[in-house]
Amino acid sequence: MVANSFSGLYVSRKKEFGILLSLGVSRRTNFFLFLTQGLVLGFIGGVLGSGLGYVFTKLNLFHITNTLASHSDIQSYKEIPIRIFISAMLISGVGSIVSASFNAYKTYKILPIEFLREKEAQLENHRSIVLNHKFFLAGLGLILLGFLVSLSESPKQILPGLTGVGMVILGYVILNVWSLQRLIPVFVNKFNHIQSLVFPNIGLREIAEESWKHALTSSTIMLAVSLVLTLTALTDSYRSSLIKWADVENSEDFSILNPKKLSSGLPGVPIEFFETIKKETSFEKVEPFLIKAKFGVNSGLFTLNVLEFDNRFKKDELIVSDNFCYLEKLCTGDKLLIPLETGELIPVRIQATKEHFFSERGTILMDYSLFKKYFQLKELNSVRVHFNKSLSPEESKLVLQTYLKDTELKEISKNELIDLYLEGMDQVFSVLSSLKGTAIVISLLAIITSLIHYIKEKSILLAGLRAIGMNSKQGFTLLFTQSSFLLIFGSIFGILNSFVLSPIVVYGINKNAFGWNLEFNYPFTLLFILVLSLPLIAFLVSIFPFYHFRSLHIARELSHE
Repeated sequence: MVANSFSGLYVSRKKEFGILLSLGVSRRTNFFLFLTQGLVLGFIGGVLGSGLGYVFTKLNLFHITNTLASHSDIQSYKEIPIRIFISAMLISGVGSIVSASFNAYKTYKILPIEFLREKEAQLENHRSIVLNHKFFLAGLGLILLGFLVSLSESPKQILPGLTGVGMVILGYVILNVWSLQRLIPVFVNKFNHIQSLVFPNIGLREIAEESWKHALTSSTIMLAVSLVLTLTALTDSYRSSLIKWADVENSEDFSILNPKKLSSGLPGVPIEFFETIKKETSFEKVEPFLIKAKFGVNSGLFTLNVLEFDNRFKKDELIVSDNFCYLEKLCTGDKLLIPLETGELIPVRIQATKEHFFSERGTILMDYSLFKKYFQLKELNSVRVHFNKSLSPEESKLVLQTYLKDTELKEISKNELIDLYLEGMDQVFSVLSSLKGTAIVISLLAIITSLIHYIKEKSILLAGLRAIGMNSKQGFTLLFTQSSFLLIFGSIFGILNSFVLSPIVVYGINKNAFGWNLEFNYPFTLLFILVLSLPLIAFLVSIFPFYHFRSLHIARELSHE
């Protein structure tokens, strides 16, 4: 998008650079003048972007209110290390220089006589780099290598995954440019002799003449589509995995909790309440449940879940989650050093591992009797109640209500508990929704700016076509053809890119970062909606450039000719 914007900046100022050359300014000065302009714009954008990001972190847009994260974790989301600001400015500055370098080189190659005569720089098109089959093979190689690198096992490390993602994206960009350069002439030749498709053919010819510039626009669309589909696949995979885990782990009919302390993750159910309700014969089973969000073990902080183990497991040993085993390399048979309140460390053996979709750091599960043996206990996070099958649900719930009367406690059903988990997950991933929306807006802006730059650069050509009889409908057809082609072409590659990136993110980056084994879900419904909406999007995108086209003053544009 940035590189494409600099292409428009070059178009609007190329006459200036030609005049500067005629006045004695060197080509090298022109080159560094354009790069400096890019650096200044990048610096301004970096400052504005960092400032905007800082403001967002101080708002409650991404504040987690009902998950079991600790209060200190929630507060840390609002703290931005200085290295993040420095990284943002480096990305902005270096990215702008790299994006501007191609057009800076074009200013270096300017022939002043061409621009003083206000002629089109036709020679530039012949100097465009045409990618051969070696680039095609290089693109495929980058995709394959990036896929393998991303899926390599590297617990607690996301750099290999991100490196692989970058290689895959670069490979698809190369394939995008290569395919556009190869396919555009095919379409042009196919429609060349069809009289009714004259203006669509002109639109395609204009893309063919500057394939690199339009390939940048197509690549922006590719990245936006890929980002939307990949992130949706990630969130859908989390959602289905969370629902499946919650359904298995929470077999109780109701959970009793304190809603006032839920948002902070602190326990709020008195231990006396549990001991009292446990004696009630109307319930088949009553279980305690305690969470410690930061439990120090083996010099690390993990999430501790305290509950009653069933008869398959030993009460004096631990169970750890699969992601704890994967990330910490402490699995069945190993021992954990549990710190007591006295400061003493006691070794406790791990008897089993299990999939436990609860903590990104890893979860340790301890039996309630073992926890009471070594730690003081005043409150629980919740009490799980299993109704007696001899009573109807209504009768059991009525009994439960008698215990909850005159307390701050509240009962929630299994489905309500799952909804609570999902609501917390949706809040965590709300930032991804805004990211997807931003990607879509950027890609549409890329097409709009590309069409406007085309109108400015080809103003004499378009004015000449209007002078010899091209009407508004034909002009809109020309712009609509360009926007449709770039949208469809970019979307196809975006879909193909998401087929590779989605498993990388779910099975590679997520696995190495959090150790979770997610149930993969690709958003085919969203894909279907996207494909159907492309013609409408192309129509909407073409409206603003069309009004810019209508505003061309024929006499003024053709006055020199």
